[in-house]
Amino acid sequence: MPPDDLSARPEPILDLNHAEEQELPFLSLATVPGVEGEEDKVSVLIMESRCQIGGANNKLESMLATGVDGCKQVRKKMENVIREHGAKVMHGRR
Repeated sequence: MPPDDLSARPEPILDLNHAEEQELPFLSLATVPGVEGEEDKVSVLIMESRCQIGGANNKLESMLATGVDGCKQVRKKMENVIREHGAKVMHGRR
């Protein structure tokens, strides 16, 4: 495989339960939602394995993008569950 063949480059995965952590480079991160109009901010970033940075195969950049997107998706699901539960509680008080 030629080194510049980007179509064959492995994509990062979002691993919520650490099942793949043992075999692949990994990082853990947490984000804080930005105010309206601003992007989320990374508040915690822990990387204890090595990965390639820089150049055409910048794995760190794609890992960060996947992690930040994953945080947004998990936060959205958690907010929906909290809102649904809150609505049930408020409906039960009427």
